[in-house]
Amino acid sequence: TMHREEVPVGDLVREAAAPLLIPMELKEQQLCLEGDEASRFACDRRWTVEALLNIIKNCVEHTPAGGRLTIRWRSNLLYTTLEIADNGPGIDAQDLPHIFTRFYRGKHAEDSAAGAGIGLAMAKSILSRQDAQVSAANQPGGGACFTVRFNHAVV
Repeated sequence: TMHREEVPVGDLVREAAAPLLIPMELKEQQLCLEGDEASRFACDRRWTVEALLNIIKNCVEHTPAGGRLTIRWRSNLLYTTLEIADNGPGIDAQDLPHIFTRFYRGKHAEDSAAGAGIGLAMAKSILSRQDAQVSAANQPGGGACFTVRFNHAVV
């Protein structure tokens, strides 16, 4: 069951990233957070942290040592958007349509100790249950970018 509450976006992002700070430090990866600290929206905090953690973890795993992850957020009257981007190799074009499919492992999954292919599927399921959308794309300059959009309740 989802229990929605109003949460500060910056706090939510920091809570989701916290378990990955040591692995990022070991890989000498930089985490950049960009957004209005006054931004808030309604979500199930515990489950949303879990979903964001899975997306961030995917970026950490697929970003080389010395790389950078950037999490940006912005809000307007209709929705709040989070962008989780890395400067890694990006997502292979053949893998892109399937990355949110349970147990799907990309073509380079054998090259790493990456997970079992359930993290992104679980993230999508959690976010969908809150009427949020998640998508993935490659950035023009390289790297992957996950976009999560939380629609605000309209009264």
